Amino acid sequence: MSDPDRKTLATLRRERGVLLEAYGNAIEPLNRERLKRQIDQIEVEIAGWSRLGSGSPEALLRKCDRAKHLAKLLLELGRHVKARPHRPFVCIIHGDDRERPDYFHEHLKRDVLPGLPGNRHGVNAFRINPPDRESLRKDPLQAFKNCVVDGEDGFTRRLDELIGIVANNPAPVLLNLRLFRREADAAANKVIDAFLAFWDGHWPDLPEGQRLVVCFSLTYETAGSLRLRRWPRMFAINRSRRMAALNRNSKRGIEQLARSLDGEDGNECYQQLSVAVIPELGPVSREDALRWAEDCDLPKEDIVRLFGSRDSVPLNDITDHFMKKRRRK
Repeated sequence: MSDPDRKTLATLRRERGVLLEAYGNAIEPLNRERLKRQIDQIEVEIAGWSRLGSGSPEALLRKCDRAKHLAKLLLELGRHVKARPHRPFVCIIHGDDRERPDYFHEHLKRDVLPGLPGNRHGVNAFRINPPDRESLRKDPLQAFKNCVVDGEDGFTRRLDELIGIVANNPAPVLLNLRLFRREADAAANKVIDAFLAFWDGHWPDLPEGQRLVVCFSLTYETAGSLRLRRWPRMFAINRSRRMAALNRNSKRGIEQLARSLDGEDGNECYQQLSVAVIPELGPVSREDALRWAEDCDLPKEDIVRLFGSRDSVPLNDITDHFMKKRRRK
């Protein structure tokens, strides 16, 4: 474990001690419940950091910071805090399943939101369970209204029940919805529109100083993820072509949304919402992979052999390589 990781783990343990002491002195049930959630959350954080040792593939995933993409998000989040501090901030993350869009959300949780000015309370993270495909096809907006969320405290709630939790908790709240391309059927762009409409018109203003960040992560499936090699050849070819066409259509829709947000009117098309579209997550460059490997005490020689003559490779190829190597030990 690197020195910065050790310092982070030590800081988390000190924060846990402070929370435990406050919990013991708290009298009001609401305060005790809030402190209990924060303690549970920090226990999860400590467990995650404790697993990050030398030569750990999990540590490599934690280091893949996607600097260009984070820079875009931080810029938009800074604008949001100045312009609409009482409203939700929605970021749209997209990339194919080889680039692990879900780990971009992990960086928000561990590296971005804890560093917000004035934040001394950690982060409350929840996962939005995606609606079923039939509900999304019939009425996407109503499907999101009926969503349930899983918290790190182990409880499942309706999305609208979070209103009270967000209002009564000083820590920033991070919600994440991960949707696979096939779950949105052929109407991924309509699903995104409905998701933004929900947060634009169906969420009350936030209390002073509170932050609500919502991630919509759209994952494009590739032929490898659907195991098309096991299917009859012509069926697999047709399926692969249709999937690629749907992915291209979704990307065009997201790029069009990004252009409209970067235009002169920008986020003015949403009255009660700030939206940031993160550039599509692409393959990892050789330079970034070598830097991450050095930070994680992983052998650079493995990265050099893995890349060969290529300038970039999918993130999954890098992590799978080290996972397989560890299993052989």
